[in-house]
Amino acid sequence: MYDNNEKPEQLNILRDTNYIKNEIISQQVDGNYVKYSRILKCVSVIGLTKDSFIGYWEKKYKNSKDLPTIIECCKNKLTNGLTDPDKMILLIQNSKDFQSEKEKAIKLLGGVFKSNA
Repeated sequence: MYDNNEKPEQLNILRDTNYIKNEIISQQVDGNYVKYSRILKCVSVIGLTKDSFIGYWEKKYKNSKDLPTIIECCKNKLTNGLTDPDKMILLIQNSKDFQSEKEKAIKLLGGVFKSNA
């Protein structure tokens, strides 16, 4: 099932709820979401749906007593913890994404891409 070096990830509700709370996510004009990666300094997901965001965490916690907590945290993030689209546009504008990806993400957020060139 696992390589000698590979172990299943241990669940840690405190770590994971903090991670969710600190994610950089903005709502697109179509109701889906754009997610930005601090580590990569670029857009990591475009068109993220509420169901896929919650479903990812639900799958990880499906056999855990902490499942209701993680689902509630996800819902709170998408209801009360979103990044302002204008702030997201600034992050994307200065990201390491290709220009075409920047344009796409910014357009989905309702903004207008401004070339730095």
